[in-house]
Amino acid sequence: MTEPRTPPSPDYLSGPGGNVGELDVEDLHRIPASQPVNIRIGFLIMVSKLVRMTRLLSRCVEGEAMFALQECEWLAREIHRHEKALTEDILSSDASEVLSNELVRLAFRLARVGDLLETIVNCCRTRTHDAAPLGGELTSAMQQPLAVLVDMTSNLGDAVQTRNEVLLESIIDQAEELSALVRKHRSTWWLCRKPEPTAREETDRYLEILDASRSAGDYLGEICLALLELGPFWPAYADVSNTDREERSE
Repeated sequence: MTEPRTPPSPDYLSGPGGNVGELDVEDLHRIPASQPVNIRIGFLIMVSKLVRMTRLLSRCVEGEAMFALQECEWLAREIHRHEKALTEDILSSDASEVLSNELVRLAFRLARVGDLLETIVNCCRTRTHDAAPLGGELTSAMQQPLAVLVDMTSNLGDAVQTRNEVLLESIIDQAEELSALVRKHRSTWWLCRKPEPTAREETDRYLEILDASRSAGDYLGEICLALLELGPFWPAYADVSNTDREERSE
């Protein structure tokens, strides 16, 4: 028997439509996966955790704060718990099969973004496995792609909250810009790379961070495309019922 879920509090989190307009997306990352919520707020919480992770990654890359690494690891685990909870809620809801399948894919893609951000976190662990720290030049170069990811995840939270299609389209454009930016950074690295073994280890991790950033941006773009394709069905997922979640968790 699994552990019962925490009772919903405040009440609007578990209501049919949720008082989404009153929520601060930036603060939703504090809500644990054990908290029963409606479907749309569940997505907002996942996005909020992604926003929080991307904001912390700048500190992780600089190797300044171990607490940032630890919080990112916790957030990554929480995102997977949210994906599992959302998938269970969606599949047991009264949504149509087509809508259910699309929503499950959205939850999966959000979790995949979390996986890619966790890859960056793992690359930033400068005190484990005798890895050499990223040099100042590479650290500085990483800040621009990470800043784009922060902007994309923040915009996604706003778009899901307000159902802003123009903002979704702008995120898709940002995904393309991020991909071009990563290609530029990779080309620059090939032109100035150093042959020393320690430099190779350092830049291998740098390239892995770049590739994970680009892939995360690609998934965010796919999420926005999927939301746009839902069209008139998009508002419907706020009303998908998951009131039996506490019963299923007992």
